Amino acid sequence: MKFTKRLNKTGLAMTIASAGLLASSNSMASDPSHLEHNHGAGTFMVATEFMNMRMDGNISGTKNPGKLKGMKAQGGQGYMVEPTQMDMQMFMLMPMYNVTSDFSVMLMANYISNSMEMDTTATGTQSMSTSGIGDTQLSFDYKMFDQSLAVGLGVNIPTGSITEETEMTMMMDHDMGGGMVHTMAMEHSMRAPYSMQLGSGTYDFKPSLTYLGAFFTWRYGAQVSYTYRSGENSEGYTLGDSADAMLWVRKAVGPVNLSAETAFKRSGDIEGFDPAIHTAGEGSMAMMKTNPLAQTSSYGGTFADLDIGASTPIGFANLGVAATIPLYQDANGTAMKRTVSFTGSISAMF
Repeated sequence: MKFTKRLNKTGLAMTIASAGLLASSNSMASDPSHLEHNHGAGTFMVATEFMNMRMDGNISGTKNPGKLKGMKAQGGQGYMVEPTQMDMQMFMLMPMYNVTSDFSVMLMANYISNSMEMDTTATGTQSMSTSGIGDTQLSFDYKMFDQSLAVGLGVNIPTGSITEETEMTMMMDHDMGGGMVHTMAMEHSMRAPYSMQLGSGTYDFKPSLTYLGAFFTWRYGAQVSYTYRSGENSEGYTLGDSADAMLWVRKAVGPVNLSAETAFKRSGDIEGFDPAIHTAGEGSMAMMKTNPLAQTSSYGGTFADLDIGASTPIGFANLGVAATIPLYQDANGTAMKRTVSFTGSISAMF
């Protein structure tokens, strides 16, 4: 079965990943807080959200691998590139229409900006960046049993690029004749690693089941969901399926709504490979192939996060802020280590 094939490498235990593969655990497309409120038929809500995520250093399984340069990579080569820091900013626009008081449809469009710093054996510190429109998500939610239970289906539309290029400085030896060789630094464009791409390249499906509860000014609930990748993308690979679980509690304190949420994810690594990334290890361009982020086994794993947030109404809008704190990281292979990320949001109902 696909679940077993893609997820059995990490054992049972929570994007975020992907990075392009990384998705905000705070986004309203996955955060079910909008389901906790009663919405009349024919009403329309729009929300915007900005997320900043930073990864600093590396992790191999649950441990710090230390310096990567000189360690053995896949194929017996030593790592020539050590990712040291990566930042992802994501801006999301999320309109939602309530067809009935129980049935809602939401669209999420986003713009992603990625940047990464690296330490290389040949040229010292280098950076790469990608940016553009990411994948688009369409979600359907239906509440039942006096709105205490909701079933949902999210559909990922592959609008994000998976062929992003980045500039790298390469050291090239030029034969001057007479036994003299001159080493020159040259800019070379190559396919960015998987985590720097902007989408999945596939139509993906995310069924979910959500429980909603309330006690006076307290709201609480739980959600389980599964992301199913429908097939291989145009570049020859498939991102790993993922299983997610969330538990949360929210309380109104005067005009402020406070929230605490735990999120768990178990995600498989990448199946197949992009030949443009895989073959970047030939000859003078071996530097990219020996970047752990260019290896498909370095994606996915088991993760747990704590999300702490607050929101308050201002005029006709609702303003929110949240911090996501990684609690547990068990990466497949060698990957970058996530740090605290922050999200700001504005929503309004019409």
